[in-house]
Amino acid sequence: MDILKLLKTKVIPPDDASYVVSLVIEGLASDVESVFIKGLSRVKKVVLAKAFTKYGWVLAIYGAIGMTYKDLLLIYYNLENPRWTASALIHEAVHIGLGISRADTLDLINDETLAYVASFKSGMLDLYINSINYAVSMLSNCVKAYDEYDLSNIVVPRLIAHKLTNYEFKELLKLVDTDKASLIKLWLRSEPSTHELRALATALKLIGLKIKELQKYACREVKESLGIAEYDFRYEGVDGSFLRMIKVLDRAAEDKERARKVLEPWWDELEDLKDLVDTYLDLRSGRLDILKKILKDLRTNN
Repeated sequence: MDILKLLKTKVIPPDDASYVVSLVIEGLASDVESVFIKGLSRVKKVVLAKAFTKYGWVLAIYGAIGMTYKDLLLIYYNLENPRWTASALIHEAVHIGLGISRADTLDLINDETLAYVASFKSGMLDLYINSINYAVSMLSNCVKAYDEYDLSNIVVPRLIAHKLTNYEFKELLKLVDTDKASLIKLWLRSEPSTHELRALATALKLIGLKIKELQKYACREVKESLGIAEYDFRYEGVDGSFLRMIKVLDRAAEDKERARKVLEPWWDELEDLKDLVDTYLDLRSGRLDILKKILKDLRTNN
């Protein structure tokens, strides 16, 4: 299948699609193409969502730059750095193409790791390297700077993926089919540094995943990140306009009685999302931990 033709028929709006499509075509690793195409074929459309549009608001509420939503694949259009948009499109399409069931934590980690490998092999690793180095620094010093969701879905997969980019993608898929722990074992053979060993081992310990070969490297005790805010992935890969959407939502949640007035300038875009907005605002005020869990559960099940 002609990947350029497929992208042109799937990605909307067309006026915004051409540059992102060119970034994907130029960068997409050849051994990733078949899974990427399979993923695109399984969605009705790919929406490049700008800030303050209907689907831009959906992404801001979920704190995501890419996700499936009903029969659509939503990707945030970062106008300041469209490479983040291209990376998210590759990542999410590969997710869909893989079709991993996520029956347990290792399935989840493998799914995310392979999606990151696809993006990293396609020339996007530099976008993520600072967050990877930050994770190694925090976790190797026995500091907990992430919650369990972010460790399982983002941090651990990135730590593993950036060491596996030299392997053929099909080879990685075959390994996962034969042994769920194969990607972690392959990572161990990649000669990780002492800091990387401790970081990954500690992260796995925090999410309750026991990999025998790594357990001895984990921190015995982990300190809470006193004075250090948890790394917030809502602010990664987005532009200033996305951050303004989050600020508007935060301001609306401060006083639900005034929320409609705060959101009024964008109500034409938000009206169809009223139930989602109401749920967000109801839970946002004073119950952030519950909100975070509910939104992540909703995103996982979408």
